[in-house]
Order: sequence, then C-alpha cells, then structure tokens
Amino acid sequence: MTRAAVVRCFWARDPLDVVYHDREWGMPVRDDRRLFEFLLLEGAQAGLSWVTILRKRAAYRRAFADFDPHRVARFGPRDVRRLLADAGIVRNRAKIAAAVANARAFLAVVAEHGSFASYLWRFVGGRPLQGRRRRRRDVPAETELSRALSADLRRRGFRFVGPTICYAFMQAVGLVNDHTVDCFRYRAVARLGRPSSSSSAAAMRRPRSAIARRPVAARAAAGQPKYPRPPGCIRSKLRAPPASAAAQSIQAGGRRRASRRRTSLGATASTSAVSSSPECHSYSGRGLRISARTRGSSIGFARPAPGVNPAISTRTRPPRSLRRARAIARRWSGSAW
Repeated sequence: MTRAAVVRCFWARDPLDVVYHDREWGMPVRDDRRLFEFLLLEGAQAGLSWVTILRKRAAYRRAFADFDPHRVARFGPRDVRRLLADAGIVRNRAKIAAAVANARAFLAVVAEHGSFASYLWRFVGGRPLQGRRRRRRDVPAETELSRALSADLRRRGFRFVGPTICYAFMQAVGLVNDHTVDCFRYRAVARLGRPSSSSSAAAMRRPRSAIARRPVAARAAAGQPKYPRPPGCIRSKLRAPPASAAAQSIQAGGRRRASRRRTSLGATASTSAVSSSPECHSYSGRGLRISARTRGSSIGFARPAPGVNPAISTRTRPPRSLRRARAIARRWSGSAW
C-alpha cells in the first residue's frame, strides 16, 4: 500500500496527529497509568487543539512525575507553583489543580474497584463499542454514555470531565472505535475488540479425563470402559453399580420395616378416619386411599368405609413420596394401580 493510497480519519493532518492516529488512537487501554495519562491530557486539552497537547506531551510527562497518580496525588502548593512556572505545559491554575484533585479521586476509585480500568470498562460491558462512522458528520461530540460517565466522575470528585471531554477520552483509550469505516485503521482496531475464536473454543471444549485420553485398545486391554463417562456426568440409575454389603444390609432393613408397617396398617384397614393435618395429602384409586405425609418417611393407607367417597386432595403437585406410596399399595393390594 503506497502512502497516497492510505486513508485516515479526517482529523489526522499534522505529522504528530498522524503518528498518534496510526499507533495509539482507539487502541483499547487497560493499564491504569496510561488511563491516568490520557485523563490528565484530555482535561488539559479543554479549549485547545489536540495537536497542541501532543507537542507538550513530553513536558507533561516530566512535570507530572511520569503520570504516576500516587506521586501526583501528593503534590502540594509548592508543586503547583512549580507547574505554573513551567512553560512546557499549559499554565492554567484551574487545570493544574484539577490534575492533582483527579489523581486523588483516581486512587479512590482504584481502592474501591481494584483498578481504574475495571471501573471504566464496565460502562461498555468490557468490550469496545464499534461506531461504524461513515462520514465526518457521523462522529458525535458526546453521547448518552459519555454523559453518564461524566456525571459519575463528577460525583466522585473529578474535574474537567465534561461529556465532550469524556467522549474524547473514551475514543482515545478505545472504549469506542470511532475510526471511520474507510480509515485503514478501522478493521485493525475492530479486531482488537472481538473475542478470540481460539479462546472461545477452548472455553467451550469439555475437559477429558485421563482415561478418555488413552486409546480405545489400551483401555480395553486394561479392563477400562471403552467409552468412559465425561467428567461431571451423572451416572444413570439404570447402570448403577451393585451396592456394597453394608448398603444391601441397610436396604434389607428398610424392606423389613416397610413389611411390618404394612402388616400393622392392614389390621386397621376398615378405618374411615382421614387425617386433617396440613401435612397429609390423600389420593384415591382402585379402592384405596393413600395418605402420604410430606414431612417424614412414614406412609399410611387405609380402605375407605362402605359408602364413603375417598377424598381427593386439591394439591396440584403430588408430594415426592407418592411414587413410593403407589409401589407399596401395589404390593399390598395385589392389583395394578
């Protein structure tokens, strides 16, 4: 691509503007010191051209301790007088005082959110916004988002952070890609805001166990399953392994207790009393009324008295013990449910 064929954004005319446009403008910035640098420079640019600030950038770096917010926050009256006498920067008392106040507010945000970058990038959901501007007049001076950022920064004690300055700051640090679509930097900057396809595929790929990574023949020779379950997979009840001796003993004890309970309940099968407790729910069918208690493991049932219509619960969702109650009723009555 020749120099004459390169198309840039409309504002990149000065050689300093061209270098800044090609190397920095719109690149996503997540380093706190770089963010503080752009915040300070954008505040100093108010009412001036950006190329003026670019010419004074090196002087600003020397005067403001290499844009270290910790050192700038400790500036006192003596440092302010020194800065007012520095001809390499914009000698405006309000802007210098705002730079010191912004450094202190910057550190307060870092203490609250862990980093200024994490606080700032939350306004755009962590990914740069793609402007897709076609012409110069499509690029706004401010947006609803810049107004929201400006209001929140002012509430936190920042100065010289109006909506227009905040939008220029967002453009500079890559929160929004405002390269026009015909600019040769538009596609390169837009790619930086897209999630990596390889990382997305790796995140979606299911991890494989050590057994699954072995060849099928090696697993068969070692007596391992040919197609093992993936990690985290719940084993199906139909393929449950045989229970241990202790588990079988516990299950047998439960069956004996259920048998004794059926015997004792069969002796009082002629009762027609229905429990009025809110914990008891009745179900009818095949001449049986099964009363399943939702709080506890005990299940009772009784045959209705002659001429008594068994009550049917109005509960729309049966309790969890209904299936067990039906199984016991089938074995006790000898008839299908």
